[in-house]
Amino acid sequence: MNHNITKIYEAISTVLAIAASLYLSTMTNNSNMLIVFCCFLVSSIAGVIAFRRRKLGWPLVLQYYFVVVNLFGITRTMGWL
Repeated sequence: MNHNITKIYEAISTVLAIAASLYLSTMTNNSNMLIVFCCFLVSSIAGVIAFRRRKLGWPLVLQYYFVVVNLFGITRTMGWL
């Protein structure tokens, strides 16, 4: 297993989660939630890939949960549910 690729996925996950949180906290009154949920979704998917490569069970389950929650948030933001 190439650990450098796994570190890149972990970095993508971390950077996008921090960026979405920062955007959400600074644009509280008029934030575009579609941007927030999409950033968190890509962050969660990158986390899933990284944790699968590292074979870490509990963080992987947590990341799968975040993927589902972010997909639900996107569908609510788009008005599909």
